[in-house]
Amino acid sequence: MARRKKDALPPNVRRRGKGYTYRYSIPIITEDGKKDRKQTDTPSYPTPEEAYKAGILIEAQLVQGNFIDEDKTVFNLWAPQMLVYHSRIKKLHLNTIHTYKYSLVHPCTFFNGVKVKDITPNQYQDFLLWLQDERKLATKSIESLHGLLNALFRHAVQRGQIATSPSIGATIPREEDQEDFDMDFDEEADVPNFLEKEQLAKVISAAKQKAEQAATSLESFDWRQFVRAIYIMAHTGIRIGELCVLEPKKINFKKLKIRISATLYDKEGLSNYQIGPPKTKSSRRLVDISDRVAAVIEAQIRDVKAFRLMVGPKYHKNKEGREFIFVNPTEQLPGYPMRPTRLNEMLDKALVAAEFPSKFITAHGLRHTYTSLSAEVGVPLDDIRKQLGHTKDDLTTRVYLHVTEARRRANVDKLDSYIGDLL
Repeated sequence: MARRKKDALPPNVRRRGKGYTYRYSIPIITEDGKKDRKQTDTPSYPTPEEAYKAGILIEAQLVQGNFIDEDKTVFNLWAPQMLVYHSRIKKLHLNTIHTYKYSLVHPCTFFNGVKVKDITPNQYQDFLLWLQDERKLATKSIESLHGLLNALFRHAVQRGQIATSPSIGATIPREEDQEDFDMDFDEEADVPNFLEKEQLAKVISAAKQKAEQAATSLESFDWRQFVRAIYIMAHTGIRIGELCVLEPKKINFKKLKIRISATLYDKEGLSNYQIGPPKTKSSRRLVDISDRVAAVIEAQIRDVKAFRLMVGPKYHKNKEGREFIFVNPTEQLPGYPMRPTRLNEMLDKALVAAEFPSKFITAHGLRHTYTSLSAEVGVPLDDIRKQLGHTKDDLTTRVYLHVTEARRRANVDKLDSYIGDLL
């Protein structure tokens, strides 16, 4: 029988000794958290056709996101693949997937090159201690990562890759308890930073001055947009990701309401941005706005139209026909949704210009600013939570109680005066 020529082999099939393999690439995450791909081969088959059929099946599973390399289950190659599988089964939120993806850097570093089936309970316990001692992770972060790995190992058991999960029975290392129970309690340490009315006015004034002094029309538009963004966030409590994908069709100017139904995901870069559901189920909501906030939004829409004319054909045309109210104002990717990181950078510049410490608050802190301003004028806590899209939130409660402390003190004095001296 004539020897088969190399050129006659099916695509990606290679001769290996007396058999044939199919070469394919699988996605991995490197130790620094970056995406990469690794070339690998199927087991050896007697004929090229069998190797090709096995490879095509694997390629289909890779496209569907449910392929796990059964024969090469080295942890740092296995874990990212299993996360894709887990995400599809649990239909995880985009933000959760991104968080899990980057948290896998820790176990991929610790178990680098170790086969999943060779990981023992003792090694896994050492890993948890390593997270605390070497990586300095907080208990909550370790608990979160442990929960993810528990789920991934359960999938491995179900798929027959391992007999039992090494994470079963593991103990989460706790932070040392505070022994001095009589130490002074600092209430202020538990309250997140926010801007009071006068402080917010100073930051807005500093940003408006930057808009007036801008060297270019693009820079001026950038600062005008920033002023409106922080004004709206401080007056409505909407999240920065929700603001970045806000569209005119989501604003009811007659009923003075904003419909929040989406948020921005740009962890893979602005050019690869995604629009997905908000953070939680309760985040899908109607946000009440004032006439003044509505006027600010209308001014922003007009300014964006002028910016679009100035940019011309380079302006981003969203394939879904979306029109963003707040946009990326640079010459690169103009008209894409505004990035949260950009707004945070500009907020820091405005804070410094207004003589506040750098990083005093982030854009997320404007939600706490909304809480504080609402508490000052007597808005009930439950109404504030509804506007924010929370069913229950400890930080919101802390800010609310901090702001209303003087009112609570006055209520105590009123009650004392009313009851009088009964003794």
